[in-house]
Amino acid sequence: MIATFAERKATILALAMLFASGSALAQSTPAEPPARTQIWHQPPPRPGSDSSWLPQPILHTAGEVLEFTPESLRVDSGEPGASEAERRREDSLELIASERVVWIEPGWTTTSARQGMEAFEAGRYGESIPLLLEAVRDRPPVWQQQWLTGHMALAAAEAGRYPAALELIAQLSRSRPPTPMLCLLPIRWTARAADASAVAAARSQLDAAEPEVRLVAASWMLGSTGDRTAAERTLRELSSDDAHPWLARLADCVLWRRTAVPQIEAAAAGWLKKIDQLPISLQGGPLLCAADRLAAAGQGERARELALAAALLHRHPRPIAEEARAAAQLPSRSPSP
Repeated sequence: MIATFAERKATILALAMLFASGSALAQSTPAEPPARTQIWHQPPPRPGSDSSWLPQPILHTAGEVLEFTPESLRVDSGEPGASEAERRREDSLELIASERVVWIEPGWTTTSARQGMEAFEAGRYGESIPLLLEAVRDRPPVWQQQWLTGHMALAAAEAGRYPAALELIAQLSRSRPPTPMLCLLPIRWTARAADASAVAAARSQLDAAEPEVRLVAASWMLGSTGDRTAAERTLRELSSDDAHPWLARLADCVLWRRTAVPQIEAAAAGWLKKIDQLPISLQGGPLLCAADRLAAAGQGERARELALAAALLHRHPRPIAEEARAAAQLPSRSPSP
């Protein structure tokens, strides 16, 4: 048993209960108007206290997102229609560091957005793309456009539309997405090779201006023998990019795929420490990567343990969650008809 994972079991189980049936927590609280956004987040650390050995509670806030940037999310959790004076009196404005946001479910106001996200969550990726694009064209708030664009990029990758996926990632990158949206990048986390068309699309974008594009492209090329050297070089460059610290850490995690089998078991403890230093919203892919490598080293039980953690912690986004469920030998979520 890896100690860091054992210490976090209570947090993992708590999150599993929250996400067990979609918006489980939202369903357990009084009904909210459709447009109110649901946010799950960690509390801020207490100054001067060292309680890292205790599981952190996951908080829930529902309200109107006023701003969502790479640094913070500002939300008004007051009652809809309340005056500014009432909101000040009730202290309903809340500022949450983006790194503490675990997951967010926007309160969509258009049919295209609702139907597009429903199709995405059901695994109908090709069907979701035109609906999500229509929702972006309706010009919702910038952070919702980013959320929709990230899901379009992931859907395009899952549907085999690789050039389109990379272009959407470039658009997302140029808009400076909030930290939790980096979990929507269609990074290849396991040794399963990308198909030839994905590698070809990635090869043409390996020198793209946007670091998110280079990260995804390199992850697609890493399993291709003829492209491996260039992919590794790009990932190592990204992993030392101080201007994009979270992308740098994700690039370092992707490089775990190149760890030689005899070295995997010894490296795993260090991997887990690095995962613990990531925001929860970004831990799913690295957990899946570590599980995949441990499985390759014959550490089946430890691999399933980490895959289970990824599956329980990260019901979203669906592609990573489904791959983690398969690695943990859990049944796939049944797609909607």
